[in-house]
Amino acid sequence: MIIYNLRITVSIKFKKAYAMLGLIKRNYNLLCRNSFVMLYKTMARSHLEYANAVWNPHREGLIKDLERVQMRATKLVFGLPKEKEL
Repeated sequence: MIIYNLRITVSIKFKKAYAMLGLIKRNYNLLCRNSFVMLYKTMARSHLEYANAVWNPHREGLIKDLERVQMRATKLVFGLPKEKEL
């Protein structure tokens, strides 16, 4: 019972982190890398860190889910321009 509730809690946090990444991507498409990294750390990574405090990633599926969120953020960062041009 406790393990099942833990999985639900962690999956909710992963979904929230994905939602925050989507929000950043949709609304802040003219950001420089430094601004994107700051927003990622503030909005998305905080959810992942909370999930990490709740669980210690012993299960392969949870580790892959965490890496999937981080890879998506990495792809978004590399697609941004180095300097914001106004």
